[in-house]
Order: sequence, then structure tokens, then C-alpha cells
Amino acid sequence: MLNQIHFPKQNTKYYYDYHEFEFKLLRSILSGDANKSSYIYSNFFTQNKLFNLSDISELRSVKNQTISLLSVICHNVIKAGVSPYSSKSMLDEAVKMIDKASDINEIYDISKSIIVGFSVQTLTGITSVSTNNPTIKKALNYIHDNLGQSLSLEDVASHVHLSKYYFCTQFKKEINMSFIDYINHTRIEKSKFFLCHSDKSILDIAILLGFSNQEYFTSVFKKYSEITPNKFRTQNKSYY
Repeated sequence: MLNQIHFPKQNTKYYYDYHEFEFKLLRSILSGDANKSSYIYSNFFTQNKLFNLSDISELRSVKNQTISLLSVICHNVIKAGVSPYSSKSMLDEAVKMIDKASDINEIYDISKSIIVGFSVQTLTGITSVSTNNPTIKKALNYIHDNLGQSLSLEDVASHVHLSKYYFCTQFKKEINMSFIDYINHTRIEKSKFFLCHSDKSILDIAILLGFSNQEYFTSVFKKYSEITPNKFRTQNKSYY
């Protein structure tokens, strides 16, 4: 098998260009800049010819390269701190959609959407705290995987096999924030992205992130951001 592998030296420059593109794209995604990530991806693929990664067809080749790129992104997003479930489940769905795609433009559209998704994950799914405690890390992953669900102290403590009282103490010690404050803070930070990068109603965003109604969401949002969700959207939609 190894004897059949050859290295196409005539494509040396493209391989280096592609590596530079990959580096810039990853840096943008890991900074959580969805707009810049989408631009970098679109700009590169409108100006460059792709690798030939299939002897079957150009469409299959583009699918192979796109899946390869998204796999690299997924690995790095997880390495940065996003939960494996969140990232890998999105990658799995992307692979299925790409495999069913019937033309190259459809693949590009799917890819841009997934790249934006990975950017959102790094913006909202990586904890702003650092902990080497494996139990607390497991709890944080569970919280981020289930932000849209009802998250009680008892549920999360049970997930990491600790009593709720001991877990509560350990969580605050590691995170420097109470369990409830962390849940609310994380939900509000995630809501900011949807307020500025989607046309979802405030009620839809509230429900998506586990709030029982719009009034409660607005109250919590104002507590952590000092303005209402509607005002935040108005002030930031153009450039957030």
C-alpha cells in the first residue's frame, strides 16, 4: 500500500496555501468570529482549485475534501474545550447532508453553515473558566449539551455521581460562580449570538435556551447584561 503512495510535487504551492487557509480559518473559528470564518472559507474556495481526492467524480472529490476539513475543525474545537457530543453530533449530521448533496454549490452552502455552527460553539460552548477537575469538566460538558433543557442541581450532580451538596461546593470552588449563576450566565451569553445572527423571535430564543417564558428570559438577561434582549439586538445586530 505505501509503495503506491506518491507525492505530487507539482502541487507543492497549493498544499502550503491550503495549510495557511486552514490555519487562518481555525484561528477565526476558535475566536468565535462566525462572519470572518464564513468569509475566509468563501474567499478561499472561490479563488482556488480544490485537490483531486477522488477518481470517481469532481463532486465526490469536493465531498471528500469538505468532510476532511470539517473533521479537522471538529477535532480542534473539541480540543479548545467544546464538549465532544456537541461538536461530533454536528459533524455527523453535516457528513450525512454532504453525502446526499447533488451539486458543489449545495456542499459549499452546507459547509458555510457548519463552519458558522462551529464558530458559535466556540463562542458559547467553551467555558470561560479553567479547571483540571475531571468531575467538574464532565459537569460543564453536560450543562453545555443540555442548555435547552431543564437543568437542576440534582440532575447534574447525579450525572457526575456526587451528592448535590458536595457537588455544589466543589462547583463553586472550581468555577468561582454558583451553579445557578453559571447556568444563567451561559444561557444569556449564548442568547446574544442568536439575537444578533438570527431572525428568531425573542420568545423562540428564550425557549431554545431553556427559559420558561419571554418575561423571565428578559428579566435574567437584564440582570446579567443591564439591558433588555430587544435593546441588545438593536444595538449590536449590525456588527456583533
